[in-house]
This record gives sequence, C-alpha cells and structure tokens, in this order.
Amino acid sequence: MIILDLDGKIWELNQVACDGLGYSYFELLGMDNSIIFDDASIMETIDVLNSSDNIHSVLLESCCNTRDGKCIPVELNCRLIDHEEKPVVLITSRDLSDRKRIEHLSRVNEELKCLHDTKDVFVDMLSHDLMNPAGIIKGYSKFLSNKIDDPVMERSVRMIRKSNIKMIDLIESSLKYAKLESIEDIDFKMIDIISILKNVIEDLEPYSRKKSIDVSLIFKGECHAYANPMVDKVFVNYLSNAIKLVRKAPG
Repeated sequence: MIILDLDGKIWELNQVACDGLGYSYFELLGMDNSIIFDDASIMETIDVLNSSDNIHSVLLESCCNTRDGKCIPVELNCRLIDHEEKPVVLITSRDLSDRKRIEHLSRVNEELKCLHDTKDVFVDMLSHDLMNPAGIIKGYSKFLSNKIDDPVMERSVRMIRKSNIKMIDLIESSLKYAKLESIEDIDFKMIDIISILKNVIEDLEPYSRKKSIDVSLIFKGECHAYANPMVDKVFVNYLSNAIKLVRKAPG
C-alpha cells in the first residue's frame, strides 16, 4: 500500500511496500513517485481522479522499480480518499509476475507452433521439389542401363542409379524425421554395420581414387547393431572428411 499526495509525492506507505521495493520507510517518505514508477500513468491517474466527480477509482497496470534494479509488473488499484483532511490517492498493488510469465510462455508456445507448422509446409514443398528431378534421373538412368554395352559406362550408370536411389530414400527419410514429435518416434532396427561400411566405401570410391587413396575394410564377417538406417550418413561424413584431408599423391 502506498499513499500519494496530489503532486505525486509519497505521503505514506506500509512495511510490505518497503520490503517489496527494498527501501526503508524514511528513504521513500516524501519522495516523488518516479522513484518507484517510471511512467506517466500515475500522474495522469491522479489528475483524472482529482478532476472527476464520477470516477472514484482507477485500475491500471504498471511496473514497480525496486532498489536493486528489478522491474516488477503490477496491477494498481488507485482510489481518491481523504487522509487527515487532505485528498490523497491510495494505491494498492498486486504482483503480476506469475501472470506475465504465463502470458509470455503462452505467446512463445504460439510462436513455436506457428514455426512448426511453417516448417512442415516448407519440408513438404522442398521434398516435392526434390523428388521431381530425382524421379527424372531415376527414369533416364534406368533407360541408359539397358542401352549401354561399354563396361565402364555401365558401371558409371549403375553408380548413378545407386546414388539416385539413396537420394530418394534420403529425401523420404528427411521428410519423415522432420515431422517427428519426439525421439521415441525414430525407427530402430537390427542392421549390419559392415554391409553399410562396404556400401559407403564403394560410394566414395571415385573421390578416394582421385587422390590415389586405397580404402579397404579389413573386418570379416558381420557386425549387427540396433540403429536407425540413416546411420550410414555418419560413416559418409567421417570417410569423406578423411579423404578431403589427404593430399593427392604426386604424379
């Protein structure tokens, strides 16, 4: 509770107000209300209450500035009263910090939902635009594979088809995983890591050959792990980065 005179000076206040603001009683007594309130709404409210015969109280939201620099959102109930035969404005306040926090979280949640919906639309559009050329490549590479007799060209077309199939699978998987709601929705199954490594080495063979790098797999047999099939992208990143770091062998 704070009482202001019609000039906006602090006429009286209780200990709860002192404790909440971090000041002593005598530090605030007689001070201008701007030490607590940093906007003009208080003086405007005082003028309204003092000049109107019909308005006896005003409810408004403001901020109280504490001694340590904190700004506390509050709801102020301002009422014109007589105190010791002097018209003054009695102000009682209610802390709105929890309500403001909830409102902020609600706004953030709405913004995140909007971003999530926008992301889904973008992913759908992107996957559709990527699948069109991927489908064309698939059709032409299949057509060429039936028309080529040269072994070198046949192998090149086969690599194109294989990479194209992986690209289509990657687009479809990316679309699926971009819409996952939680990690529990990720698909895991038993896969052979060695088979995946062999495919990765074969896919990157053109790049390793350019640098005269011989990449081979010494491990024999199978090595099964419970993982997501897209784990092959991890091995692709590791091996491709390793190849990039190796300087090309001279002549």
